[in-house]
Amino acid sequence: MNRTLIPSTGFGLLGDFGRDMDGFVQHWFDSDRQSGNVAGWTPRLNVAETEDGYEVTLDAPGMKAEDFDIELHHGDLWISGERQVTTEKEGKTWHRVERHVGRFRRAVHLGEAASPENVEAEYKDGVLTISVAKSEAAKPKKIAVKS
Repeated sequence: MNRTLIPSTGFGLLGDFGRDMDGFVQHWFDSDRQSGNVAGWTPRLNVAETEDGYEVTLDAPGMKAEDFDIELHHGDLWISGERQVTTEKEGKTWHRVERHVGRFRRAVHLGEAASPENVEAEYKDGVLTISVAKSEAAKPKKIAVKS
């Protein structure tokens, strides 16, 4: 679950502080912690809407298209997947490991206007793009005004 307790202003020292604190809080309240390490991770996503549909983009570098599961249930888009641990090679001494691995699940409420028959997904250059069309009944209808 994505929790934001300290809003980020986006710029400057306060923006950095907000992002740092959000990461700290996420680490300590994550229900998937094992042995002091966060087992899961939360890839960042964007959601955009047009007259014809929705576009969801999710940053997930280092994965393959087959690593994702995408479902649309009653207007809720569920995106889950798993980024595998890269195999360690003998002879290396790791000084820092910051890349998150493991399972994740994100849910985005698009509403009943989302058409489950018209969903497309593409994974390219580390970004998953999901396009969900709106049902014809949900699209705005232009009304002509007579004079």
